[in-house]
Amino acid sequence: MRSAAGRPTRVSTSSSLTRSRAKQPSSGDNLEVLRAQQDVAAAYAAHHAEARVLLLRLRDRLDAIEAEDDWDTKRKVVETLVTTIRAETIGEDHRKQARRTIGDACAERQALNVVGPGKLAPSRPSARSRTER
Repeated sequence: MRSAAGRPTRVSTSSSLTRSRAKQPSSGDNLEVLRAQQDVAAAYAAHHAEARVLLLRLRDRLDAIEAEDDWDTKRKVVETLVTTIRAETIGEDHRKQARRTIGDACAERQALNVVGPGKLAPSRPSARSRTER
């Protein structure tokens, strides 16, 4: 409603403000959302701390394998992590070059996208898949 001067009346302003407040979440709702976000952040922090401890243990174990020069264990680690080794010859005659591609299990899990029923295609090249020329 508007007054004769064309300004909103006190009643219309009050009801408009009441409708506006009804649409906004209450401070209790906001607090609940913040607590949920805090719980998620705490879970991520715990996961990160656990992963850090596991990686430190792995580093120590790999250092021990290297110090012992344990070739059997080194071979098993490489067999577990390396999924593909390809050698390609590029060019002809005296301009031939060899291109070697080594793919690892972590990169291949991240680099494949489904493009159709039963079809996989690589996405962008992964930093973990190394190609040498």
